[in-house]
Amino acid sequence: DWVTVAKLTGSFAALVVLVEPLGWPIAATILFAGSAWALGARPWWRPAMVGAVLALLIQVVFTQLLGLFLPAGPLEGVRFLG
Repeated sequence: DWVTVAKLTGSFAALVVLVEPLGWPIAATILFAGSAWALGARPWWRPAMVGAVLALLIQVVFTQLLGLFLPAGPLEGVRFLG
């Protein structure tokens, strides 16, 4: 299904373009929600919420436990996000 492949490719391209200006949490949320939407998840807001929680969890794990800093974008001022 080429439409699904195009949607998945667009979601990944959005991550690549948006990770620097918007930061990891927002860009990864868009990637997760876009990928879930491309694969048939409905309603759209449910995978967006799950993606946001997972992206923030990954940000905290990388920052606090591993000492590696992913771009936080506009969330840079939040202490535990780096």
